[in-house]
Amino acid sequence: MSLTLLGKTLLQLDEVGKILDPTFDPNASIRHNVAELMSRRMGKHVTQGSLFRSLLEMKDFVGGLPSA
Repeated sequence: MSLTLLGKTLLQLDEVGKILDPTFDPNASIRHNVAELMSRRMGKHVTQGSLFRSLLEMKDFVGGLPSA
């Protein structure tokens, strides 16, 4: 149920974004800023294992984005 609500919310946000700025591409923005987003998420708790795990998560996340 939570994933359904999350999906519905993301679709609504996408529609609101199109109304506010029809030229904005959220996928392109995420792709452009993914490195900064991941470094913020990792913060000061970086170990070799956590870095590798984060890189794998980032790969999966970016790979799951729809292509433009």
